[in-house]
Amino acid sequence: MAKDWFRAGPEELVEHIEHEHRVIRRKLSELHTLLEKASRPHRGENGGAVEALRCFCGEFTTALEGHFEKEEKLLLPYVRQMHAFNKEAGPKPDFHSGVKNPISELERDHEQTENAMFPRLAAIIDDIHLLRKNGDAFSALLNCLKEVKDRVHRHINLEEKALFPSAIELELQVRYK
Repeated sequence: MAKDWFRAGPEELVEHIEHEHRVIRRKLSELHTLLEKASRPHRGENGGAVEALRCFCGEFTTALEGHFEKEEKLLLPYVRQMHAFNKEAGPKPDFHSGVKNPISELERDHEQTENAMFPRLAAIIDDIHLLRKNGDAFSALLNCLKEVKDRVHRHINLEEKALFPSAIELELQVRYK
């Protein structure tokens, strides 16, 4: 039976989020490899769709890496510190900017992904469907694209509905302790 991450505690959520970052990074690497493999034999044909996908994948990877870095350097260590303090296993964290500042920045990234990147990806996938006749490599590429999109979408949902509220609640518990 799958773990209900929406009921997990802050420390467990942080570990899971970091695990998901590693999984998504591996899938992005696989995506780039599949893109090269699928597009190599068809460089002259259907170049627009393939080039659009290549450009998108570069931008998407850069955006996700920037987002993951913000989480891994700002929010997740802060949640760990608050959790440790709450369990009397570490010093009181510095509450200089609070948890809401990094969360609002991360939510802006999520909006950009959901409202700009995903629709762009859907349009590119529609174009790539036309290339499906080009063989198994394009089918594998499409499957990987869909898996990356689904994973990122679930990841965003978990952060917004579980991690962020948990972090805010934890900060309220420990700020004046």
